Amino acid sequence: MKKKLLLIAMFAMFCINSFAQATAYDVPDLSSCGDDPFFDLTVQTPIVLGNQSPNDFIVTYYHDEADAQAGTSAILNPSALYVISSNEEIFIRVDNAATGDYDITSFIIYWSQVFIPWNDVTVCTSFVLPTISWPAITFYTGPNGTGTIVPGGTVISSSQTLYAVQSGACSNEWNFDITVAGSLPDADFEPITMCDQDFDGFATFFLEMQLSYLWSLYPEYQNIDIELYETEADAQNEVNQIWDYVYTNTTPNQQTIYVRLTAQDCVSIEPITLIVAPCITDNTIAGNIRYDSDDNGCSETDLVAAGITVYYVHDNNYYYTTTDEDGNYSFLNIPDGEVTVYPNPAYPFTAAVAPQNYSFTFPGNEEDVNFCLTEQQPTVDVAVYTFPFTSFVPGFPATYVIAYQNTGSTTVASGDVALSFDDSLLNYEGASSTALVNGNQLTFSYTNLQPYQTQYIYVNFTVSTTAVSGDVLAFDSTITPLNDNTPYNNTFASNAYVVSSFDPNDISVREGDFITEDQADEYLHYTIRFQNMGDANASFVRIATNLNENLDLDTFQAIGGSHNYVANRAGNSLEFFFDDINLPFEDADEAGSHGFVSFKIKPKTTVGIGDIMTGQAGIYFDFNPVVDTNTATTTVQATAGVKDLAANGFVLYPNPASGRVTLLLQNAEAGNVTVTDILGKTMFTAALNGAQSTLDVSALKTGVYFVSVTANEKQSTKKLMIK
Repeated sequence: MKKKLLLIAMFAMFCINSFAQATAYDVPDLSSCGDDPFFDLTVQTPIVLGNQSPNDFIVTYYHDEADAQAGTSAILNPSALYVISSNEEIFIRVDNAATGDYDITSFIIYWSQVFIPWNDVTVCTSFVLPTISWPAITFYTGPNGTGTIVPGGTVISSSQTLYAVQSGACSNEWNFDITVAGSLPDADFEPITMCDQDFDGFATFFLEMQLSYLWSLYPEYQNIDIELYETEADAQNEVNQIWDYVYTNTTPNQQTIYVRLTAQDCVSIEPITLIVAPCITDNTIAGNIRYDSDDNGCSETDLVAAGITVYYVHDNNYYYTTTDEDGNYSFLNIPDGEVTVYPNPAYPFTAAVAPQNYSFTFPGNEEDVNFCLTEQQPTVDVAVYTFPFTSFVPGFPATYVIAYQNTGSTTVASGDVALSFDDSLLNYEGASSTALVNGNQLTFSYTNLQPYQTQYIYVNFTVSTTAVSGDVLAFDSTITPLNDNTPYNNTFASNAYVVSSFDPNDISVREGDFITEDQADEYLHYTIRFQNMGDANASFVRIATNLNENLDLDTFQAIGGSHNYVANRAGNSLEFFFDDINLPFEDADEAGSHGFVSFKIKPKTTVGIGDIMTGQAGIYFDFNPVVDTNTATTTVQATAGVKDLAANGFVLYPNPASGRVTLLLQNAEAGNVTVTDILGKTMFTAALNGAQSTLDVSALKTGVYFVSVTANEKQSTKKLMIK
């Protein structure tokens, strides 16, 4: 009986649950802060069921109430609902599985991002504060919602700090600085250097690799545009932009391109230097040249041969240097491949060279190559050259250089170097060697001038304030002994020109703007001057020039320079490199900030009337932008009748004079001389036999006379002062 009663009770309870009304109990709202927009709705299931068994009741979730009432379009994956708005009402339907009875309730889901704080902002002129409505952000001038509210859309034109407050369920606060710079900061771009693989001064630059570097210079700027141009004018006008970032320089050795940086309405144009540098290798050649004066082979006791040209050939390119005062020379960074080294004692006497050359195959070599010179017959020969070292400006100091050489095979025990100058426009102030002064004549004595040795004398003047721009300052120089093998190089005449302003970086040609066809058979003498006008010492100086197509490259000879240098020539490209020069800058040492290099070269034998030889150089102080010189132009011109001698084609000294004067011909051994007064009256004529003649002028009265020399169908006239 008891067993029957228990079964009846259990059946009754089952019937009650199976046929009970469904109830959807209230559930709380859900919220989430962060970047994850997914919600697990099923966390509401046990709450909405309450005491109802999940075995008898079914819980489903809906986006809208109509679907919940109809039991259609239920949310398929309620455990991972992706929300698309900041809040949404979700409906829950609870169904009695046995009877179909149901009930509905709802709740709200809230999702809000936590706003990621900004970095500090740097702008050029202004910053527009954004409007941020979701999540709701309010900007204040003080922390914790203090100060003044700054609405979104406000134009910030001065630097300040703002505080951003995020309200709502996901509250947050941070501050950031707005910097209004007013202009873009100057960029200090490092030069971009590429290796000159074929020694022509050109290389390929991969500029795209540099853009990331440019961007890194302005990390604080938003929306900055970077554009590249070949010229500053193009950058200013935004034309001819460089689009191909695989770029080959259009100017040899060194070129400046320009980057245009734009941020808002601020623009900055900055230069970038492209440098084509010699390829760095471990291949070197160095050695010494001596003169076998005792005819028993070269040894440590023999004379060193200074000023000897040494060159090597690689792939038909020629690279030159000269031995220093100790007879040493060196070549660095020699390219791989076969290389042949030659000494070139380009002097009037014949010297035997042992060995005649050396050949090597690189890489991996450091070669010591010594040469020995032996005279074929004793030769006495000296030479003199002069050229301006500084500009000649009225009222300012100026310097002229005398270079004298022993180009013979015998040591010259003693001799004199003389220089005459225009003392009506120049005041002599002193020289690097002691001078005997006689009016406008300076005489310097020397002793023991060894074969191949070159010495320099720096002569200082002050230019008269009466000088005017364009005045010609004539300088005549001589060197004794005069009875040597080649008298023509015992005299040298050159001009300096008065200018109205300093131009310390220039090129000049001693022969001037015009030469005749006869003169085209002789050397042109070029001098390139430079001065460090920067604000720091220059560790090296590089001079690059292209030899004109009308010049005979095989006749190139270096005369000398103010400092040790290496001259490299590849085709018609000529470079002088002063390494470790440590050239002072002008403000630190004005006198020491100057330098020069001088060389000579002949025109081609094919030049004729109307042909032009031009010279221009680019001077580089360390990795600074190039300093371009002027262009020196020499034109071969036709002459009618008697042709002019070369500029200053003879030397006359002393001048002023009384009693006797010495007349030295250049490039001639004989001729005729005529002396006239200022009215054109002939005072006397004489024949000139030999390169040197003495004229008796004791019968001439004090005054001005003109001395005209005719030689080899050429004529030149100079002024002679009788005192």
